[in-house]
Amino acid sequence: MLYNRRVLDRWPVDTALNTRLRQAVKPKPLPPALAVPAPAFDYIVIGAGSAGCAVVASLLTKPSVTILLVEAGQENEVPEIQGYTQAMNLRGTIYDWNNQSQPQTCMDGQLMPYDAGKVDGGSSSINGMIWVRGNPADYDGWAALGNPGWDYNSVLPVFKRQEQWAGPASPYRGQQGPIYVTTGLTTNPVSADFMSAITQMGYEANSDYNGATQYGVAFSQVNAKPVPPPVYGIRQDSFNAFVAGSATSPQLTFANQTMVTKITFDSQRNVSQVILSIDGQIIPVTCLRETILCAGALRSPQVLMLSGIGDARALKQLGIPVLVDSPGVGQNLQDQLISFVVHPLAKQDPNHFSPMCNNIFTNGAPGAPQTGAPDYEVQTFYMKNNPGFPPNQFAVGSIALHPLSRGSITLSSANYTDPPLIQPNLLCNPQDVQTSLKGLKMVREIANYFEANSDWLSPETMPGPNVTTDQQLIAYMDESSVPDFHYVGTCKMGPNSDSMAVVDSKLRVRGVNNLRVADGSIMPKVISGNTNACSNMIGGRCGDFILQG
Repeated sequence: MLYNRRVLDRWPVDTALNTRLRQAVKPKPLPPALAVPAPAFDYIVIGAGSAGCAVVASLLTKPSVTILLVEAGQENEVPEIQGYTQAMNLRGTIYDWNNQSQPQTCMDGQLMPYDAGKVDGGSSSINGMIWVRGNPADYDGWAALGNPGWDYNSVLPVFKRQEQWAGPASPYRGQQGPIYVTTGLTTNPVSADFMSAITQMGYEANSDYNGATQYGVAFSQVNAKPVPPPVYGIRQDSFNAFVAGSATSPQLTFANQTMVTKITFDSQRNVSQVILSIDGQIIPVTCLRETILCAGALRSPQVLMLSGIGDARALKQLGIPVLVDSPGVGQNLQDQLISFVVHPLAKQDPNHFSPMCNNIFTNGAPGAPQTGAPDYEVQTFYMKNNPGFPPNQFAVGSIALHPLSRGSITLSSANYTDPPLIQPNLLCNPQDVQTSLKGLKMVREIANYFEANSDWLSPETMPGPNVTTDQQLIAYMDESSVPDFHYVGTCKMGPNSDSMAVVDSKLRVRGVNNLRVADGSIMPKVISGNTNACSNMIGGRCGDFILQG
């Protein structure tokens, strides 16, 4: 969701809400299974985010195994997380890691916010709930890079079993899974008129961009279950979807507000222990079978590097003993950038409650070829009171889906409490500048067409009518475009021939035994869209691999 970077350096924190959330935190005693002299579990899952919760759901189908689920953040029981309309208020709160990037030297030098969920459910508990799988070509592309078992036909069954699609039955959609997905919360007078205008403009209507084709204009799909106002919808986060129902299972132990300092290995490079820090107490926990690292694309590489797996030279500089020289750890960081135009609303929909309502997946203007993965995702934003903007604005954003710029996650120190250094290098590849420029011009045409063919919008205010040349538009992008928090790729999956691949196609970390990574960090290339649905799938796929033995 958008904030005005020309006015604010980051999304402002709702201090009253944050205080209320802090007061709601209830101290809990150490779980009994961790209070014994030498705690041990068959499986240790690090990170209760989207992928981690899906992994746990799979492991719980194995009789008698014991599982420890470790989460740095709090529980997610508060109504501010579960309420659909509260999504934009959670950034910067105790449920957010509150990351910031290094200065973006290829843009305007600002430090960009890099939000990530620090709570049960991870980022699925604080995100905007837009549900996009990506394009079949994304997954076939992963397989073609030397990753068997990741082609579209292989991952489709996982997507289907995880979702409960509220739309019509389809061979592409699941209707029995735990995550409710609908367009019912994004269908309203404004989004319906947008659909009507943009199909008149020449874009094809698409009733399901997660179905037979991704291309066209559609109502946004969200993982939220409709309920009566004033709540309107209940977030379908991954923790409540996959894990909460098993809270009383004797197989499962939860450890919230728990940091991982590092993972240790025996002389044969088998995982030995995961070292936990809980309320100042250091607790080594023995892993009897496997450890699955699901801390996300920003912190999974950090845990690996703190454990001695990473670029040997960089680790030595910080005094970290090198176990495996794996130069790809923390590299290959990719994120999608949103460039947008803004129009004031000429009138308001008094019953409007959804901040994002329409998507277009396209390769450009109407009539552009619809082959392979799309270059752009267009997202509309109904902005009643977004930070830095006047009230009651409407934005149309172009998300450049396949950036060529690559960044990195590196350690700031050998201390696990210090945040990693995040350098996405946004727009550092010249081709990304041209791609985003083309996308900005495209959404400008779309917004102007909607203004001319409906009574919802007043004339454009950002970038404004005096911003016309390519040079002016690029300068506008540099000072206004924002990352979409779809960061991936920092522990990428690849074949043995790829020296920068951190994990193999079964998500096993190269150079050690009994350790896997399962989250957005393993994506070799970012998918064509929002990444949460894919992260859930990755967790489910990892669970398949473990169950298959």
